[in-house]
Amino acid sequence: MKALALGCGEPVAACSACLRRRIRRSPHESVGFWFTYCRRCSTGEAIYKTFPHNPPHLFIPGCLYIVTAATYNKMRHMQADERKQQVIASLHFALDKERWQLIAYSVMSNHYHAVLRAPDTGAQRLSAIINSIHRFTASQWNKEDGTPRRQVWWNYWDTCLTSEGSFYTRINYVHWNPVKHGLVPRPELYGYSTYRLWQEQWPSALDSIERDYPFDRVSVRDDF
Repeated sequence: MKALALGCGEPVAACSACLRRRIRRSPHESVGFWFTYCRRCSTGEAIYKTFPHNPPHLFIPGCLYIVTAATYNKMRHMQADERKQQVIASLHFALDKERWQLIAYSVMSNHYHAVLRAPDTGAQRLSAIINSIHRFTASQWNKEDGTPRRQVWWNYWDTCLTSEGSFYTRINYVHWNPVKHGLVPRPELYGYSTYRLWQEQWPSALDSIERDYPFDRVSVRDDF
């Protein structure tokens, strides 16, 4: 089984800074991840940044994040399926370039959610990555719509996930978000998320995660 560590990126036995804990043998293991939680990580220090007129951000090397981004005034700029695909392609391109891992996403008409894993170095680049995605898509759409000075995106919010339960619960939240917003009755019917990918690659794990980690009490900004 391969490693996906929260913190140093190493399997538990290889990192002296990690809690000596492995997840119990369960259907979740078929996802193919180690899930370890580092109290401190030898690969870098946490960075806390504040920005004028924007929410503060905590950047931790190797950490897992849920990111939510919304359009200005909740405008449905991504109503067209082609624009949802453009956001997905932009996420892949920008994150791959900076060595971030895109684990799950769901793109709606006026916002998106994504679960990401930071690289061991460069975690503080998250704001720049999201901003580059938003600048590129806004420029493209404003050209198409003949509105060169229009503000398309409003902001983004990120949360560092510090436990196995937080991770799996947010995976569920992201995948079931189209159902929550009344777009489809089942997440596999929505074409602009990673649910189908998870369903194809880790079906038994997905069933177990959905059963064991309900998302209905999760606090995620989602008033869109």
